[in-house]
Amino acid sequence: MDQKAWSKLINILFMFLVFMMIMNFFTWEKKQETLIDGIHITSTSTNYSVPDLPEVFVYNKTNVPLNYNTCKELEIYKNGQKIEKINEAAPTFCKDIMVNPQEKQKIDFSKKEDKLYTLFQQPWDFIYKLKIGDKEVIGTTKQVEKWFFGKFFYNIFYAPVFNLFVFIIQTLPNHSLALAIILITLIVRFAILIPQNQIMVNGKKMQKIQPKIKEIQDKHKWDQAKIWMELMELYKREQVNPAWACLPLLFQIPILLVLYWVISSIWQVTNIYYLYPFFSGFSTSIINYDLFWINLLSVWGKVWLIFAIIIWIAQRLQMYLSMKKDKKTEEKQHKKDIASWMPDMEMINKTMMFAFPVMIAFSTYYFPIWVWIYWFMSTIFSIVQQLYINSSFKKNEEKTKNKWELITK
Repeated sequence: MDQKAWSKLINILFMFLVFMMIMNFFTWEKKQETLIDGIHITSTSTNYSVPDLPEVFVYNKTNVPLNYNTCKELEIYKNGQKIEKINEAAPTFCKDIMVNPQEKQKIDFSKKEDKLYTLFQQPWDFIYKLKIGDKEVIGTTKQVEKWFFGKFFYNIFYAPVFNLFVFIIQTLPNHSLALAIILITLIVRFAILIPQNQIMVNGKKMQKIQPKIKEIQDKHKWDQAKIWMELMELYKREQVNPAWACLPLLFQIPILLVLYWVISSIWQVTNIYYLYPFFSGFSTSIINYDLFWINLLSVWGKVWLIFAIIIWIAQRLQMYLSMKKDKKTEEKQHKKDIASWMPDMEMINKTMMFAFPVMIAFSTYYFPIWVWIYWFMSTIFSIVQQLYINSSFKKNEEKTKNKWELITK
């Protein structure tokens, strides 16, 4: 390429650079004109999962009040298209708003009668434009689909439990959330009745073989491998599984988590997204959240201490019944040699009898009152079930004893 060609190419590049600088200057000037110093549209997050409502705020950082109308000065765009006639579709959304200096005001999309929440039930990009005079402030949010495990959880666990609540609340005369929680607790406990029964029976068997466990531990004090081998044989012969001791809690924790998520957000209009078609007429406004004079969704208060003490007493009784030994077994047990490496099951049981009720009592004190309803009803159910197991176990032992006496005679 000769010098003349190089010179022409450089001139073209230079002109292109100048053109881009001029365009950038005018664009920058235009962007400056669309902003209002001290006034912003902010959101708590950029991305929101369907069908969660975006939390959008108009922030006034100036020293004078900001006045605007949510339908006249505020425009909402969905995937670049302006949503027209909001005042007709959402009559209560349109109103005059005043944002005081150095404060922020939330744009409310949650009113059921406005049905603006339906805008956010699909993955869209949203733009919010607030016009003040000849200038405007712009904010953006995005609705995205839940990731795989989130969708799996909500479809498999959250939606069925929520719709079960809807069915029960609709059926109850006063639409009481407290009664719905009691009924669902009973449903859950009856659903796990058989495995829970097996776990309790296993616990009684474990108590019965404690003297044999002590004998094995004392017999092979320093041979850990021998102890474990004989214990495994003993567990197999007696058909017990020591790992089942923690299963009652493992059963209930996932259930409690699902109930916690459902009940804590049951009042939100976004739950309509998870309604099954035959419950489409349900309204969260009919739910009665009160238990006597207490709101089930509230936390703390003097009465919480009383509830915590009640649940502690109930849990202590349930643990006592589950670990109660018969006199024959208690007489056979002797203190474990201190040289043994095996954990002291009696000490573990005593620790559990103290620690577990305290943990449940603390959860009752720090969480909403409906958690107390669930734990209390579940504990009462366990107490009745444990009394039945203890009685059945005692009868079976007496039958075995009588049969053995007849054989020996």
